[in-house]
Amino acid sequence: MAVGTTSDGARVFVEERRLAGNASQVTAYKEAKSGETVARLFANGKVVTKGADFTSSGIIGGTRFIQYKSGLHSAYLADGKPLFSEKVRDITWPSGETQRVIQRTTMVPVLRGGDVPRRIPVVRYYTVQTVNNVEFAIYQPRPYAAAYFLNLYQPFVAQLTQALLCPSLCLPATAAFDSGAGGYTDPMDLVGDLAMTDGTDDDVSPEAPAPQEMLETAGNPDVADADLEANLPPPPPEMVAAEQAFQGDADQQTTELRNTAGELRQRAAQSGEAALSDNVTNAQFAPVSYTSAANASGPPALAPIHIPDYARAQLRKEARLIVALQQNERGFQVSEVAAAAYAKVFVFQAASPIDVTEAGSDSQCTLSGGDLIRFASIPAQTDAVVTVKVISSRAGHCGTGHALQLGVTDLQDMMNAFAERVEHEKMRIAACLAQNGVCART
Repeated sequence: MAVGTTSDGARVFVEERRLAGNASQVTAYKEAKSGETVARLFANGKVVTKGADFTSSGIIGGTRFIQYKSGLHSAYLADGKPLFSEKVRDITWPSGETQRVIQRTTMVPVLRGGDVPRRIPVVRYYTVQTVNNVEFAIYQPRPYAAAYFLNLYQPFVAQLTQALLCPSLCLPATAAFDSGAGGYTDPMDLVGDLAMTDGTDDDVSPEAPAPQEMLETAGNPDVADADLEANLPPPPPEMVAAEQAFQGDADQQTTELRNTAGELRQRAAQSGEAALSDNVTNAQFAPVSYTSAANASGPPALAPIHIPDYARAQLRKEARLIVALQQNERGFQVSEVAAAAYAKVFVFQAASPIDVTEAGSDSQCTLSGGDLIRFASIPAQTDAVVTVKVISSRAGHCGTGHALQLGVTDLQDMMNAFAERVEHEKMRIAACLAQNGVCART
């Protein structure tokens, strides 16, 4: 390891690890502390902060995703406003049954006409189930009227192109399909594509803006008091204090970090410390996961992720399955997927950033922002850790084709996030139908 300083006096660390085939993996990061809390800014713009009871991850100038030792999660925008927060509570279902659940309150941006989006709370519930001594939090969908679902199986009056869908139902530019976006006559295909592409920009904007009418006409009971956002807990103060050193121009900070790391490598080579220079190129310090920041005060823009057509077709099928499960008020469970005949082709999509270990080594990499994985081998029902294979990922994330070790609870979290996006998108399309606009029926 080599240690240096940046112009603001912060310490920079450069580490090299030998991999198979005499290759090297170089990691450069800038470190800041507040008490026992340690924050690290990496050369690709990633920020990881570890406190006494939490770990947060995100990108510089972007959303912070936090996991607590209790198993609960929260997320905060760059300005400190809550994106979502979780707590444990008891609720009574319409059947009269009382159950302990995890409640997540998400602040969703909504649009009314051409106004600037405002944020309102949407509440979601997760039932906790124990399988083979492993606790799973499974998203529990809200009940909807049967007629609401029937509308999704009727064709659009004409093919809807991206030009017609924009701006309200545009596919984000953070995903790229083999055959292009194309047009839509089947609402369920559009639900699937919106859900999978929304997942590709979770590093920046985890929930697409929705029209106010979506929440009013769909019978959603979760619009709570206007001041509920003020009642959500703030981000951990020790995280905010530690990351204060990373405020300012994101591109400038990562550039300075890479330059300092490069100088450290050169000095190490000149002093004979070959371990920091052999088989290492400057390209390994490049922020290949991101393009240059369009806004100096905002996060780096995400480069598009490639979604192969076969993965797109499979995710569309999974979206249809989720809609059918939600129609029957059922959650989507990883244990059921692993036991099904379609397990070998099932595609999981990462959402919130997660650090994982590569199979057969202790090397770590990151899954996030729409990266696609599948089972490398079908797990047994008793397995708490499974091996998966990367189908497609952004540069700088876990490499395509690599085998990874992942907890089954992480896979359940991915399935929960995809199910939530499917529900969110079918509500947006339902709102479009109600307006008798471009989504009008035959």
